[in-house]
Amino acid sequence: MAILFLGLLACLGAMGLAPSSSMPSASAAEYSVWSCRGPDGSPVSADAWRLQIWNAAPSDFALSDDCQTGGSLRAESAATGLGIKAQAWAGFDLPRGDVITGYRVWRYLYAPAILGGIYVSAIQERTGGTTVDDGCASVLALPNYTCSFAGSTSDPLDPSNLRDRPGISLSGLDLYTGCISTSCPPTAPTTGSSFRLYRSQVRIADNSSPSLESIGGTIAGPDPVSGRASVTVTGTDSGGGLAAFSLNLDGAGVVSGAPDGSPATCATPYTVPRPCLRGGSRTFTFDTETMSPGQHFAAGTIVDAAGNSTPWGPVYFTVADPPEPPDRVPDNGTPATASPRLTADRSVVSHPAGREATISGRLTTETGIPVSSATLTVKMTTVGSADQSGRDLAPVTTTADGRFRVPVKGAGAKQVTVSYAPIKGSVPVASVSAMARARVTVRLKRRPARVKRGKKVRFSGRLVGGGTAVSGANVEIQAIVSGGWRAIANVRARRNGSFAWRYRFRFVERNAIFSFRALVRRTLGWPWPDLKSKRVKVKVNGAR
Repeated sequence: MAILFLGLLACLGAMGLAPSSSMPSASAAEYSVWSCRGPDGSPVSADAWRLQIWNAAPSDFALSDDCQTGGSLRAESAATGLGIKAQAWAGFDLPRGDVITGYRVWRYLYAPAILGGIYVSAIQERTGGTTVDDGCASVLALPNYTCSFAGSTSDPLDPSNLRDRPGISLSGLDLYTGCISTSCPPTAPTTGSSFRLYRSQVRIADNSSPSLESIGGTIAGPDPVSGRASVTVTGTDSGGGLAAFSLNLDGAGVVSGAPDGSPATCATPYTVPRPCLRGGSRTFTFDTETMSPGQHFAAGTIVDAAGNSTPWGPVYFTVADPPEPPDRVPDNGTPATASPRLTADRSVVSHPAGREATISGRLTTETGIPVSSATLTVKMTTVGSADQSGRDLAPVTTTADGRFRVPVKGAGAKQVTVSYAPIKGSVPVASVSAMARARVTVRLKRRPARVKRGKKVRFSGRLVGGGTAVSGANVEIQAIVSGGWRAIANVRARRNGSFAWRYRFRFVERNAIFSFRALVRRTLGWPWPDLKSKRVKVKVNGAR
């Protein structure tokens, strides 16, 4: 008979523990508290449940909590039996006045079969002064006690472990195990009654919105603000606590953040019934330099753990006009001056192509006092270069008598501009330019030096020392005609300064000697004076 009784209890337990449908999604006025395992199954604390014993000595029950390491919250009575009516409880720590609107609990319950007493392991729902139990007992008592055990210990999230209760209204929720009769004898073979909590999701109603207490900060004062401005919003909440504050300026650019000093429990998933601060504030700072002068407003919301929100603002404030920039005092040189005189010793400095040239000059005040230790910026542009924007050279510093020197190397012509700014790093107010010009020569050769009538002579030459400036220069080939030099041809110099020209002597009736030279005239963009080559002669045999 005992075997049949126990089998009936187990069968009824298996039939009664089929999982029901999932709880509906939370509204804006509800929030969930997870214990032992979170939504994704990872371990979390069981801090929302409080383990305690009633009417028993500590040795009568074994209590443990290893949820944080993937275990469970457990209570088990001693196998030696309970000589009195006593229980161990895990009570959900629901804040006073709050209501549970649904729960899902994954649990294992065990109540050993005995004679002469009643052990119970159950979930207890409380509504005001009314309690309803659901679980297992030593003696069958429908509808509350329908099993001797319920669930699985091998798989914590086995479907048989789940009790799903959506759409309810409770003032309390507990798990308990122990003796509910006058006394309970020892259990067989070695274990007493027990419960294990593997996971829970308890949904709590929060029908009250947060309250705004005060608004402070620099924008709350009467004066215009500038630079970094601030607004401090303070609020309270009687439900799950303050989760976040938000700020927008002129209706745009929303930023949000948790109250200052929020505990770690205020991050979802929540693991305690009151996860956030009941009262707190948030200070927002922003840069008014990005805002136009004039009136603006700040507004935002206060949000609680359930998602209820309360607006704050608008708070109107004025951004001050930007201050006039202070007059900066000249600091470049001794004495630094806002009215400098900058001169060059020579506007053109000629030098051999293989040697260094020096552009020099002097910096003084308007009254002629030398400015020493001044930093002058230097820019150089090479005549004939494709890039005419120039390049910066190393700055130079004036000496005690205000003088400066700029060394310049290389062939060709280079325009050097020296500038002075009274305030270091500011826009120059005085500049002077000079040209460093390498000496250029023009050479001319002919081949052959003797020809017969009707034959050609090739003239070739080169502009030496002109660098890139000689590219495309017009070279005039001249000959002595009627006692004077006369142009007879024009050719263009190549990039390397070379040029060439051919002439056939056709109309020569007698032996004669002809003289030729190359001439480069000074024109716009040609920085040198007229250049002439040495005379070359060609002897022509005019005999038939």
